[in-house]
Amino acid sequence: MLRSIAAVLVVAVALLVLCVSCAKKEPAETAAPAGEQAAQTEGTQTLEKSQDTGDAYAAYLTPEDVSGATGRAGVKRIPKNVSMGAGGDLNFGTEDDKVMLMVQVVDMKFFNQFKAYHKRDVGGVGDAAFTGGTLRGYDENLVVFSKGDRCVALTSFPDPQGEGQALFVTIDQTIALAKVVASRM
Repeated sequence: MLRSIAAVLVVAVALLVLCVSCAKKEPAETAAPAGEQAAQTEGTQTLEKSQDTGDAYAAYLTPEDVSGATGRAGVKRIPKNVSMGAGGDLNFGTEDDKVMLMVQVVDMKFFNQFKAYHKRDVGGVGDAAFTGGTLRGYDENLVVFSKGDRCVALTSFPDPQGEGQALFVTIDQTIALAKVVASRM
């Protein structure tokens, strides 16, 4: 289980590095997110948040949406914190701050890079969509879709309390949530 969580963290950090390098386009009614600023700390490079980028995308998906899709009470937005896997523009977690779902909104140029995780195509989500797997031992935990000049990735995390290889958000629930995001873009 720890290896699966470590794998998710590695993928999340890699995707975050890709996301930080591109300019984000925010919804028209919100201010542009300030993004991430690199800083030197004790000889190692770290990322410091200047503003939670989720504010620009908060209307795309809410804790109530995630709770409704999963049937899990107590879902909440959690702040961006790459060290715990919450590296998305929107991050949702349990009452005790376990990351359940990460949503990344990036430039369309990253859509083809996400195809490295492709498992199957999905209809009815944005302009094009597919599922993928980023965790060893799990079939699918990722939904990626394009809409206009944006690419959105929803990544579900392992539920350490679940039976077997349980995810907090199943792939079918993740697809349903991707449809919600796409409809609000």
